[in-house]
Amino acid sequence: MLVISFVMFTDWLEFPADDVTTLVLSNSESFHSLFATYTYCSQEVKNLPVNSRKCYLHDEKRLRHFGRYHNSDCDHLCTASNVEATCNCIPSYLPQVPAHRLCTLTALPCYIDVNKHMDIWVGSEQCDCLRDCESRVYSVDMMPGNLRARKYALSDI
Repeated sequence: MLVISFVMFTDWLEFPADDVTTLVLSNSESFHSLFATYTYCSQEVKNLPVNSRKCYLHDEKRLRHFGRYHNSDCDHLCTASNVEATCNCIPSYLPQVPAHRLCTLTALPCYIDVNKHMDIWVGSEQCDCLRDCESRVYSVDMMPGNLRARKYALSDI
């Protein structure tokens, strides 16, 4: 039986998003190189108005369900708002949602349709999801290993 696992890398303060994931097969080994990029701005840039710097500081805009502002969380909320408007339910991945408002399996086709058409239906100006002024972004390189080669590697030592 083939089992595939996801390895996901995300900032610990952000809601997990699957934009940096790798697939790992069962009974295998893999080597992951993780690269982090930290973006920040000077105090002078922080003092500029939001419409000039075109980014939000974490405490400038409160996000329903999340609190602190993160661009990826804002993207999640944008999708969730469109699911709520179209499907009359709220996706279950959002924290602090009353159970009677959650999307059930019967709403799955509607949810998939909204996700599939998000880039067509919703422009960036409708969501107001500016980038983060300060952020950590991760990228990963994955190299699969070969467990069957281990016996040959050990005999060569």
